[in-house]
Amino acid sequence: MHTTGNKECVIPEGIQTGRYGVYLYLSENDKNISSDLILKVLEKKKSKRLVIKGYEPLAQQRELIYFLDKLKKWKIEIETNGTIMPDVLIRDQVDYWCVVPKETEQTDPMLFFTQNKKSYFKFYIGKKEDVQNMMELISLFGIPTEKIMLAGKGKTLTEYKLSMEIMIQLAKEFDFTISPDMRFLMPEG
Repeated sequence: MHTTGNKECVIPEGIQTGRYGVYLYLSENDKNISSDLILKVLEKKKSKRLVIKGYEPLAQQRELIYFLDKLKKWKIEIETNGTIMPDVLIRDQVDYWCVVPKETEQTDPMLFFTQNKKSYFKFYIGKKEDVQNMMELISLFGIPTEKIMLAGKGKTLTEYKLSMEIMIQLAKEFDFTISPDMRFLMPEG
């Protein structure tokens, strides 16, 4: 698998926010590391909760099938953009699908995710245009309110606070869930 690394930490955002787990960041080309080596590293981790994200994880399904089969006792979350259909051999091994939609038309993968009980949809909100794009995708895909999670955009605390104001308004108006970014709340180090 291509990975930029992994770290054990308090999961900073998403459905598992605030829980202790391991982040595995995949990349398109950075490092080709064997699944066996990653598994050896994970064996040493205290947590049995894994979030796989980064470059589209489902683009590496052959490696994921082998990899996830070795992690039966782990809680697995995969963050995907919803453009690739998950292989049948992966579907039952994943506890949560975090879909950050990129599609602008109805596709079989998005149909799968909108109908899957393990899926939730994360929309990054930083400015008013993001809200319009999100609402169009919610309407297009018929995403139920209870499956929608808002995440802030911003590289600085000031930018993040501005996005939080928009998210709070959306939560009040539409009953959406907000996924606060714990990186702005945790001490450095």
